[in-house]
Amino acid sequence: MNPAPSTASANAPPQSRPIRFVTNHEGPYAKRRRINSACLTCRRKKTRCSGEKPVCGTCKQNKHQCAGYGGDDTSPTEVSKDGKKVARRESTTATTPALQIKQEATSQPSRPQFPHTSSTASHTSDYSTSRRLHRPHEENDAGLTLSTRNRMPYFRYFGPTAIMPGFKQMVVKVRGKQHSTGHTASDQIPVYDTSSMSPSPLITHLCKTFFTHLGCNFPFLQKDRFMRDLEEKQVDAILVDTVCALAARFSTNPLLTGAPEGAKDEKETAKVHASEYGQAFAHRAKSAIPDTFSCPNVAVVQAAVLLAYDEFGANRDSGLWMYLGIAIRMAQDLGMQTLQGIKYEGREGPTPKSVKTEPSSTRNPTQVITEAPRKESTDPEEEELRAVERERLDTFWSIFFLDRVVSSGTGRPVTLRDRDIEISFPSLNDVDPASGWPLPFPALIRIVHLYGRVTDVLNSIKDRSDITSDLRSQLDTLEFHLTEIYQNLSPKLHFNALNFQHYVKLNQGTNFLLLHCWFHTCIVLLHQPTLLKTFEGNSQPLSTNSRDLSMSSAKTVADILSFTDLIDAKTGAGNPFTSQPIYIAACAFLKETALHSASSHPCSRPSSPSSESDRAKQSSKREQAQAAKHTLLASAANQNYQCCYRALQSLETYWAGVKYILTVLDQKAKGVGDPLLYTREEMESALEVPRPEPSFTSPGWRRKLSWGTYLTAQNIDVDALKVSAAIRKGARTPIPPGSPLSHSQGKLFFLGELGKY
Repeated sequence: MNPAPSTASANAPPQSRPIRFVTNHEGPYAKRRRINSACLTCRRKKTRCSGEKPVCGTCKQNKHQCAGYGGDDTSPTEVSKDGKKVARRESTTATTPALQIKQEATSQPSRPQFPHTSSTASHTSDYSTSRRLHRPHEENDAGLTLSTRNRMPYFRYFGPTAIMPGFKQMVVKVRGKQHSTGHTASDQIPVYDTSSMSPSPLITHLCKTFFTHLGCNFPFLQKDRFMRDLEEKQVDAILVDTVCALAARFSTNPLLTGAPEGAKDEKETAKVHASEYGQAFAHRAKSAIPDTFSCPNVAVVQAAVLLAYDEFGANRDSGLWMYLGIAIRMAQDLGMQTLQGIKYEGREGPTPKSVKTEPSSTRNPTQVITEAPRKESTDPEEEELRAVERERLDTFWSIFFLDRVVSSGTGRPVTLRDRDIEISFPSLNDVDPASGWPLPFPALIRIVHLYGRVTDVLNSIKDRSDITSDLRSQLDTLEFHLTEIYQNLSPKLHFNALNFQHYVKLNQGTNFLLLHCWFHTCIVLLHQPTLLKTFEGNSQPLSTNSRDLSMSSAKTVADILSFTDLIDAKTGAGNPFTSQPIYIAACAFLKETALHSASSHPCSRPSSPSSESDRAKQSSKREQAQAAKHTLLASAANQNYQCCYRALQSLETYWAGVKYILTVLDQKAKGVGDPLLYTREEMESALEVPRPEPSFTSPGWRRKLSWGTYLTAQNIDVDALKVSAAIRKGARTPIPPGSPLSHSQGKLFFLGELGKY
């Protein structure tokens, strides 16, 4: 049995408490009475208990379910996630021996524990810890509520091809020092180690889930080889953790979701976003990353790539940029872009620097470098070495893909420059060994490589004067090369119902989808280069059919999304960066809707003399017919926009980083010309009120927080105009002119409307 709490507290040395500065607003200080023990809820939340019985005032004020006092109850209880009282694990007979040992050894009896699961552990004992696995998320990563200050505004730079160009303020969740408890959820998840025991069933389940939903995005991880090495304990633990972190969002295992046993409806699952299911694995991998800086290896590079995806999935877009940067630096440190040390692979075929896309370059098919099929060897040692080299090269090309995509999404120059890459592209002749069908990944890399060059051209457009004849010539040349690549692909890689269904069966559907979405997105932007950043006045189309070609490709993206939803919805959710093509198509439809809506209202004519009445009537009929046509086209464009919006909502179910894209689209649809990148709820939970102008000293973690910190829940639970008035009334610092909280009517309208949903 555990020692009595009173005995433990009597023997424990006195702990020094941090100095706590409290403002009394020039009133008398209230004398705080001492209490003998805190309620169980306040102990678990680590908050100061007021001591009232049977329900303490602290729980009542914070709207928590008070679990009572341990000394008063014959069977101690604690509060589950749904607010009901459940028996604590110490008093249950289903407790595993490993858990009992941990509880006896720990100095915090009420702290939830999660035993390291082995292959012999029962499902019942695993399930009994499922809800406790999520409790650290509640404590350290509290959900977004009006009474929680857990976000910080800061400014980021976005270029012309970004989701929202300019110096834009974001509001992101932060983990300050006040949230660190010395123990995290990483202490309570299964560990992949070098022991002789088989991996935990949870880890094995997540690795299989990874290859079902995400594997084709990361060709450097081959399922058969990875699962064999996983069982033999040959995989780096940091890579296993990142695989589990990504895969968890697609899992329905109650150990991760906290759902009641046998629950079939998603509504019965715990109120945790799917992107949070694997955060304990991600936190553990992140804590291990710095230790590898002095001696990186390929497995750590792969883990950094997976963490970059996970950061975007957790709505931390800057984290995506940072972990991608780590992966790029490590890859360069290991020389993964060079031919040094490569004996068999990556030496034949075109390289990025061999692709000439200058307008002066000849459009001669003879410059296309032929690609030999991948060679197989009968020598086991040589084949093993080839497999190792392929894994190294595929890792680099996965980084290359992410570098191009993220650079375009943020409107910044690419980091991996073409002239520095010596290895050849993945061969277009690579096929799936089981079916013999060509793999979509090599073709996707070719398309994204050209898109990177398109991005470099578009990011050079700072003003309407930059759209010159030379720029149009560059765009024409890029379109020629893009079309040439697509036409030279195998017919099996062209989009149609049969091909798509076949690639879905091969678990290659996500890459097949990405290939076509990015191709058509390139076409959209090549013919509407200022689509994402509108300048004053209307820019002239590049050619007479530019608009038609652009809208045709946007319509194809919408059709692909509709078809994907019918065939296999989760294929569209397999990669979060389908969000960029979808967003660009949605912007094209919004622009088309506005254009046709403005043309759907015929101008009224003054009354005409009788001699001209016939001609006036005929002209009026023609105008009405044109107006009806524009109304029909506006309605069709709006339907396509709604299709794109629903696809983004589906993506956001698994990848929380899509949320800010939806936020921008919501405002653009309402006519807001300069959208915010954060929602009203995010603004209200910020440690500081977001400001309209860049402040290069913010966030200042060591300086005193501004008046935004001290807004109360009562002041915030009103509409945006009342929030603005409340801030003005109590602020020591005046609100800067142009603040989104003061008189930006379009944004206030958006924030007010958003509160209704």
